[in-house]
Amino acid sequence: MIGKQIGNYKIVELVGKGGMAVVYRGQHLTLSRRIVAIKMLSTELERDPSFSERFFREAEVMDRLKHPNIVTLYDFIEQDNHHFIVMEYVSGITLNQIIKETNGPLPLSQIRDIFKQVLDAIGYAHRLGIVHRDLKPSNIMINKEGQVKITDFGIARLLAENFEATLTTTGMGIGSPYYMSPEQVLASKDHPITAASDIYSLGITLYQMVTGHVPFSKKDSLFTILQAHISATPPPPRQFCPDVPESLEEIILKAIEKKPKHRWATCEDFWQALDKAITEAEEGKRQPCVPPSTIQKGEAVPPPPEIPPIPPEATDTVSPEICAEKLPQVEPPRKGSLLKVILSLLIIAGIAGAGGYFYVQHKKVVPPHSTTVVKEEKIKENAVVREKLDKARSLISQGAFDEGIRILDQVIKDYPDNKLALKLRDEAVRKKQAKADEELKKEIVARLNRARSLLNKGSLEEARKLASEILAIDPGNKEALKIIDAVNQEEEKFVKNLIIKGYSFLKTGKFDEAIRVADAVLEKYPENPKALKLKSDALLEKDRAERGIQNEVAIKLVKAEAYLDAQNYTKAKLLAEKILKLDPENEKAKAIFEKAKAGEKRKFVDEKLGKGYTYLEAKAYSLALREAREILKVYPDEPRALKLKEEASALLEKKRREELARRRARIARYMNEGKRFFSMGKYEQSMLAFREVLRIDPNNKQAKIWLARAKKELEAVRKAWATGGGAYKIEKQNPKEE
Repeated sequence: MIGKQIGNYKIVELVGKGGMAVVYRGQHLTLSRRIVAIKMLSTELERDPSFSERFFREAEVMDRLKHPNIVTLYDFIEQDNHHFIVMEYVSGITLNQIIKETNGPLPLSQIRDIFKQVLDAIGYAHRLGIVHRDLKPSNIMINKEGQVKITDFGIARLLAENFEATLTTTGMGIGSPYYMSPEQVLASKDHPITAASDIYSLGITLYQMVTGHVPFSKKDSLFTILQAHISATPPPPRQFCPDVPESLEEIILKAIEKKPKHRWATCEDFWQALDKAITEAEEGKRQPCVPPSTIQKGEAVPPPPEIPPIPPEATDTVSPEICAEKLPQVEPPRKGSLLKVILSLLIIAGIAGAGGYFYVQHKKVVPPHSTTVVKEEKIKENAVVREKLDKARSLISQGAFDEGIRILDQVIKDYPDNKLALKLRDEAVRKKQAKADEELKKEIVARLNRARSLLNKGSLEEARKLASEILAIDPGNKEALKIIDAVNQEEEKFVKNLIIKGYSFLKTGKFDEAIRVADAVLEKYPENPKALKLKSDALLEKDRAERGIQNEVAIKLVKAEAYLDAQNYTKAKLLAEKILKLDPENEKAKAIFEKAKAGEKRKFVDEKLGKGYTYLEAKAYSLALREAREILKVYPDEPRALKLKEEASALLEKKRREELARRRARIARYMNEGKRFFSMGKYEQSMLAFREVLRIDPNNKQAKIWLARAKKELEAVRKAWATGGGAYKIEKQNPKEE
């Protein structure tokens, strides 16, 4: 295939080969900078219609997906009885290769960067009603810029398709064993494959990225692994890697719950929880101590851990500015307010103790002039927050809602009461949902138009399929319901016409055709009463007919054998042929037919040969030759007929030669007589002789010349006699022969 032209592309080199397809690197013939990947279905599988359909489905699904983290489809080409998918060429490595090369857990920052893009792409596909069904590290590619590309939508399915469409030809649910969801393993109507299946596969993938291996051992048998997906409890990731944050472990275990309803509802929910857990983990496994001033009103103060007694020198290092900054001003005691003075002293002593506690925990001394420092930090914090809010606002205006929401979530996490951040986030969520709703609305309109077009063309199944997809997204869509009603009505008409056709076959005795019509209806509508009755009637009539045929065959066999015994081979043969039409496998009829055929031949040949030799004895050689030729016309290799032909031909040739010799002798005799009469002046007798020659040989030139001369002389004599010229006559009685 290297160097071959496929459409507008030239194959440059082989990239890889799998069980289903071969992938080549290609180059556009005109746009030489466009490098593409060309995927070709393997030759062995192209002969199987189910794999060709799956290959075409991959192209169809890819054509609907327009996302920066999903490989882009450029073209689908059929050429030289081969199918090719032309798509974006990704120069990079798979996530599977990254995990193998790391040989252990991936850094949390890398996990976050990859999974954000993966969840964004798969969430987009789910919103379009498409389930990937084969998500695994080897189908997740990362290019040189760190951009994720999801590949291999070869077994993706629309959420609205029925259960049967989720099975392979062997009945096993589609997917890769180590990443298959329980419902994919079970593969039944009670366990439909939905978007939750992709969540499960991504949960297994995340488990592998965090721990370095899948939850169910690759050393186990395939059966054991599949059973584990259904019933075994996966070991917690912290069992293998104690450093995995508990929150991250909980997220993973929720993603790989056995029941789909217990998993993350959407990829967006999955990402928000994952991002939060990784962000917290990156800030440190231990939460920093929270100064009292940062505790919000009504919030519980976390109890300090057990610490050794504070050394006296620690309290000496606490700056008095801390007290001024951290506590509300305490009014000086008034006269007689001894209780207030005591309370103030207790508060100051508590602050001193807190200063010592922070010294022990953080091993640092609060610098002097902390009020000024805190104010500067607040100014810096406000500037950072403002910068983040501006960036989020810009991203949201550009339509990058997810990135903008992520930034706002960071701001809200650090500053929970920031009203502007909360307002912007609500606005971003509304706009994102509005955009998604608008895209969904456009997609529904496009599908409705296509469904109507298919309905008008009579493609009922395809129209129903599209309408069902719409109802899976929008269950109350009236137009989709109308299309399905119209499809049902058309199918009812179609079934009615088929039943009528089936009964017409039944009336004319075409029982098998009637049964095939009934089976065609029952294949799609197993409980259709009219089709069931048609099949029952056809089977009954066929049974009756077969019993009648058996009786008829028995009677005809007796007659055929009687004709055979009487050497009436023609009638025996005709009856055997009729029997074989009724019962093609009847051995007795076959034997009678062969015997009758041989007897008929023998009788025919004997009769013809008898006539031929009779003609031969009577010297009627032409008639004998005719009999031989009639035999050879039916039986070209009959040796006795060939012998008769040879004998008759030889005798006929001898007779022809003899007749020719006699003919020549007669011609010579008459010519001599004619000339003799001419020399004697007997022109009339001469003319009679020459005419006899021409009767025997009409083309004889000598006879014609002499006949003309005789006529001429006879006319001259008659003329001379008429004028009295008798001397001329006498003189001319004996002309000299020329």
